[in-house]
Amino acid sequence: MPLEKDDYERAVPTEAYEKWAGGRQEGLGSTVGAEQNIMKLKASNLIILRRVLPIARYAYRTYMRILCWYVNLQDRRYIKKAGFVRLPPASLRYRVHGFLTIGRFLRGGKRRSETIEAVLEKIGKDFDSFQDVLDFGCGCGRTLTWFADRSPRLHGPDIDAEAIS
Repeated sequence: MPLEKDDYERAVPTEAYEKWAGGRQEGLGSTVGAEQNIMKLKASNLIILRRVLPIARYAYRTYMRILCWYVNLQDRRYIKKAGFVRLPPASLRYRVHGFLTIGRFLRGGKRRSETIEAVLEKIGKDFDSFQDVLDFGCGCGRTLTWFADRSPRLHGPDIDAEAIS
């Protein structure tokens, strides 16, 4: 059973009703004033976001630059121990893979190389039987790294010039 305007005014004090209706007494369910208040609130939040977002973006980018620099220092020792000649810097690994750590980056590439070999095995082919291998969209070559000592010639084009440099 819907409430009548008189029932609503008895249940809710007049000041609360006026505040809800934005100071208008156009009847029950009138939300014109409330909508205007919401729009003002959204506009003020938008102004705050426009001021805060550039500062937050700058702080995040600065933090990531410092973190990538630090991780690169640590990675130099790991690369020598692991026997790799060259691996992409932390900032590029983060952009391509989403993580800074070299271990996760290498494990992801290893899993993909194993998947490729398993698929080739299912169709009765051997990776070494190919003369050339194209990894289209190779990024920074985390999959091709695991095939580097094999017999086919490896080719890895990518739209991102920094990734393949």
